[in-house]
Amino acid sequence: MRIACIASSTIPSRTANSIQVMKVCQALIDLGHEVHLWLPGKNPQVTWSDLAIHYGVHDQFEIHWLPAAKVLRRYDFCCRAVRGARHWKPDLYYVWPYQAAALASRLGLPCILEVHDRPQGRFGPFLFRQFLNGSGARRMLPTTRALRSYLSEDYELSLEPPFAVVASNGVDLEQYRDLPEPEEARRKLGMHAA
Repeated sequence: MRIACIASSTIPSRTANSIQVMKVCQALIDLGHEVHLWLPGKNPQVTWSDLAIHYGVHDQFEIHWLPAAKVLRRYDFCCRAVRGARHWKPDLYYVWPYQAAALASRLGLPCILEVHDRPQGRFGPFLFRQFLNGSGARRMLPTTRALRSYLSEDYELSLEPPFAVVASNGVDLEQYRDLPEPEEARRKLGMHAA
């Protein structure tokens, strides 16, 4: 499946959301999908090997950086990203920004929205409803059961599987394989018992 991921994260950076976006793209590739990622800003001219080391990802995927005017609060970026992704002809849009989710869903493009917090600001609730009311809404992935409950109550929705599936952020277990036993780790770190 061809999956267009749209995020508003700055990459590369050390923010948790940038790590999470790159790890989701890697997980989708691990499941056998072809992934392209659209991000705001200028291409930082960083090599893939630098990104792979920085984020702990191993499969290269296309990243498209698009202009975004701060004054437009990423609305311009989201429009460009959805339009750019449409030219690639993906089977699915996996998005984080509400603006992109609302536009893709209203255009009837099959869309999954990953939700980390309640819709905020003047337009957040409106955009969330646009996503839900659009013909492209396929799934919503709140990151906690509490968030799913809040959204269900506040928006008077039945947010049950298969439409709303809690997708908790996880840990990258690969980083913790083959670690030494505690005694060996202390010895290697020079932390001998006194």
